[in-house]
Amino acid sequence: MLNVLNVSKYGITDSGFTTVASAIQLHLQILSLSGCSLVSDNSLPFLLNLVLNLQGLNIQQCLRINSRTVDALIQIYPGSDILS
Repeated sequence: MLNVLNVSKYGITDSGFTTVASAIQLHLQILSLSGCSLVSDNSLPFLLNLVLNLQGLNIQQCLRINSRTVDALIQIYPGSDILS
């Protein structure tokens, strides 16, 4: 079972992220998308499927993820470390 996934600065897109999210069953606790400037708010539904017990999320420099999405993530995952 994969608990940590770091794809920071790999240039992953929404399409790539959703492909990974739907292709495999992950039970991530920590996800880093830092610097993935092509990942957007459209990935949020897939993120929710990937991460059931979120402890840490790094979405720094994900310029297409807006503050409303960050606020929603904070509400969905209270107590998690979310870097944006």
